[in-house]
Amino acid sequence: MLLTTIDTELTGLQVDKHELIEFAAIKYNVFSKSGSQKEISRTNFKIKPLRIDLAAPGALIVNGYNEKDWSDARGITEALPDIKKEVEDTDCLLGQCLITDLRFINKYNKKTENMENVITGTSEIVKQLIEDNKTSGKVAII
Repeated sequence: MLLTTIDTELTGLQVDKHELIEFAAIKYNVFSKSGSQKEISRTNFKIKPLRIDLAAPGALIVNGYNEKDWSDARGITEALPDIKKEVEDTDCLLGQCLITDLRFINKYNKKTENMENVITGTSEIVKQLIEDNKTSGKVAII
């Protein structure tokens, strides 16, 4: 099973007002028979905000935004193909605030395909791992 964890940094939580300014993903191959996992790839990049003036001040403190660190950031148009690849090329998607992350990603990409395999909660992951490993008695906690 291919599992991808994602995390985003945002300028606030209002999808119609705020922006995605950083994206990170770690992709794992999880072996259901043994319960082991192997990291396949790691991605992290900053995204240049278009309207930083609309950011929630508290969000900028939490995500550490400053103009210097974002001076070489990608534009969202350039970043979107890489984000889509990480989100769509997986069997299972996991994130701390996955629904919020996906809402912001979909804001820029109205037609995200192949999302039927998304699992949105860690409890669902554990249930699936337990089901996959009933015969071996091993469960991988990720």
